[in-house]
Amino acid sequence: MIRALVVTVVAAVLAGCGGDGGAELERFALERRLLGRSLEQITVDPGGSGRPLLVLLHGRGGSPDDIASYGLRAELERLGDRAPAVLLVNGGDHSYYHDRADGRWGSYVLDEAIPAGIRRLRADGRRVAIGGFSMGGFGAFDLARLRPRQFCAVGGHSPALWRTGGETPELRRAT
Repeated sequence: MIRALVVTVVAAVLAGCGGDGGAELERFALERRLLGRSLEQITVDPGGSGRPLLVLLHGRGGSPDDIASYGLRAELERLGDRAPAVLLVNGGDHSYYHDRADGRWGSYVLDEAIPAGIRRLRADGRRVAIGGFSMGGFGAFDLARLRPRQFCAVGGHSPALWRTGGETPELRRAT
């Protein structure tokens, strides 16, 4: 399932954003001013500067490792010179990647994570695609709605669709 989305979104990146082997995975902590804490992100660098950037958002209760563990590197290696650089964003347990009471998650993705990914991967900031799974699919569509000119492609696999970010579920603390 996840491999299917990765293949689909990578294909969309290549079709909508253009593409130019081995993919190097790197973990890094992004000091997030907008959330007041640091979370681990993952970049997958197929090598070379100026590649399109593919931003992938994990599902609820997941992590960037979920996406990294489902054949992403093998698919990027298969694509060779056409492979995009990839940023796997950490959205916490249930952020839905939008600004909400527990943090400015959407602003963090748009204003901190993506610029950091572009810098770290030396990617082409004019060719950025975004996609995600479930909660991440909602986040990808919502972020693309907020800044449609920032993304050359958007996709979601089984996206958790809501009309607005305010309708997404929030975990309630036990009393």
